[in-house]
Amino acid sequence: MSEIEAFRQQLLEANSRCSSGSNDPISSNERRDLIHVDLVVAHQALDRITDNLLKEMSKAYSNEALSYYAQLRGELCAYFNGVSLLLDDYRDGIEQAQ
Repeated sequence: MSEIEAFRQQLLEANSRCSSGSNDPISSNERRDLIHVDLVVAHQALDRITDNLLKEMSKAYSNEALSYYAQLRGELCAYFNGVSLLLDDYRDGIEQAQ
């Protein structure tokens, strides 16, 4: 099994109750806990991806390749940071409503 497939399976197992086909009722607190678990796993994956990109960048012999890897790394970090910010805003909205 590839690392990507193992990562995907880990997410599915962690969130089997939240999968789109699940009819199992889940509370808001449980859902937030599962989101937190997903974010931890996603950040671990991001760390692994950026580490591997940095290794590739150190082997890059052309400015074009270096620029490509740097752009990928920046886009990945921006994506994950954006997701974290959205979830923080969502959580803040829930806490203020209570």
